[in-house]
Amino acid sequence: MDAQHLTFSVRGLPLAYSVWGDQQKAAEKGVLFCFHGFLDHGHSFATIARALTSELPVIAVDFRGFGHSGWLGDGGYYHFLDNVADAVLLHAALGSPPVHLLAHSMGGSVATAFASARPELVRSLILLEGMGPPREDLDLAPVRLRRWIESLADPVLAGPAMQRRAARKPMRDVSEAAERMIRTNPRLPRDRALELATYGSEDDPRGGVVWRFDPLHRTPGARPFNADEYAHHWREVKAPVLSLYGDASEWMLADLAERHALLASCVMGTVVNAGHNIHHDQPDVVADAVRAWVRGEQALPAGISRR
Repeated sequence: MDAQHLTFSVRGLPLAYSVWGDQQKAAEKGVLFCFHGFLDHGHSFATIARALTSELPVIAVDFRGFGHSGWLGDGGYYHFLDNVADAVLLHAALGSPPVHLLAHSMGGSVATAFASARPELVRSLILLEGMGPPREDLDLAPVRLRRWIESLADPVLAGPAMQRRAARKPMRDVSEAAERMIRTNPRLPRDRALELATYGSEDDPRGGVVWRFDPLHRTPGARPFNADEYAHHWREVKAPVLSLYGDASEWMLADLAERHALLASCVMGTVVNAGHNIHHDQPDVVADAVRAWVRGEQALPAGISRR
């Protein structure tokens, strides 16, 4: 089933989202709300979504400055928790149906914050390497602040939004964009890479295509990730969590077990033959896991070993 591509407005900023399945069933079955990772977009869940539309409607948002969503204008900046507020507003615009959350990487932190802020709405979570970034030394907060300030002085980023758009480096065509994705992740099949690259790029007036995301996202955050602060969000997540990591991932956290222990209910699984981008590497396995988890089944499907 092809997705519907829709938009809604947050204080004048257009945010895009994709819908698979019949939204009329959301009140009865709930909805699977999908949150993407850094430099990605909501359509990265397309293969999984198409496999699940008979189970429940699937909705995937493009966070601000990613995919088909709008960029912040002159003088603006992207702050992580804006994504949480945007997701809550979109959910309300959809009629506030019960939700299951499927989230990858950065999107996992959005999902746990969403579940912390609105625990009564969330039935379950499936996190794909989504328990936050590595713990950072808070003593280095001044260093990170200096790096952030210096990054904003870059001539490409210091001007208006139009300048950021013009500074993107074009690629020959969508095929080259897909090839770049495959070089980054050799497990990604070419047909899936082409679909992702097609959605995630746009024509450039100079010829070729450019990535849709705002280059401003490449700046380092102004604050280090404070795991002790975020622990208060994890403690407020009351819905059952399925936390999946790839067996070949380079993003395994040293304190992952400690973070999982803060959740009210958590099962961890390892996905075979998958790196950090589990939803790209093993979409069928993830779809099977989501299907079982939203039904309340604790057994993990083939391709996932319990940890």
